[in-house]
Amino acid sequence: MIRKCLQHLEIINASDKEKQIVYMYMKAMDEEIVALKEKSGN
Repeated sequence: MIRKCLQHLEIINASDKEKQIVYMYMKAMDEEIVALKEKSGN
């Protein structure tokens, strides 16, 4: 999912700074989802 998002950013010629911000946001969301899944699984 993150890779696909970064590919779309390439298509729209996003700056490196924009790509970094989006990557950090997506990574944080991914970690939060994993934590919620682990919490609900216990």
